[in-house]
Amino acid sequence: MNTERQRKLINYLYPTEDIRKFLCNDLYQEFDEKITYSLCICSKNLTNIIRRENYAKIKEEIINFFNENIIYKEKVNEILNTDDFDKIIDDIILGYVFYLSHSLRKYNRVDILLDKKSICYSPISVIDLL
Repeated sequence: MNTERQRKLINYLYPTEDIRKFLCNDLYQEFDEKITYSLCICSKNLTNIIRRENYAKIKEEIINFFNENIIYKEKVNEILNTDDFDKIIDDIILGYVFYLSHSLRKYNRVDILLDKKSICYSPISVIDLL
């Protein structure tokens, strides 16, 4: 991911330092123990159907995590200033996959928005809209 695209995505996902710290240093660490992160970026995702299925699985795992950990759900709603959790779940997935692409060596060359191995692949990404 080029620097300008990466900067735009970081600013979108983590508009404040407090949000970044909470998500990266706390929430995503909890996800690592509960989420099948190997589905987020893998060669099986090269097929559109598999990529969509894996996205749905990750989304379900994350929703289940929040349903089992209401305190985290409340904290996310608070720091992201929303009452509608459903509106931000896709951004949470995007942030988690971005985090994985930067924290795990085997994924560090993956542009999660342009590489079909990523469940966040899209011909038109959030960065294109910013």
